Amino acid sequence: MTAIIGAAAFPGSHSAMVALAPRLKKTMPQAIEEAEKQGGIAMSAWIEEQNRRAGFTIKLVRNGRVSQTWIDGETAPAA
Repeated sequence: MTAIIGAAAFPGSHSAMVALAPRLKKTMPQAIEEAEKQGGIAMSAWIEEQNRRAGFTIKLVRNGRVSQTWIDGETAPAA
């Protein structure tokens, strides 16, 4: 199933993202900041589960190319 938010399509559903939210120790802005440190600018982000861990999938634009990264949301942000 694909959930639509604005003009972008996201895998999963809104209810699946809401169910994962209580497990997150990072906010979406913190995850985006962490992803952008890898290089690029975030263009979209959503919550999803990978390997039984809640986190954020973030699409980045780098040098005119789109890539995707996953940030573990269950690990507390670095101080």
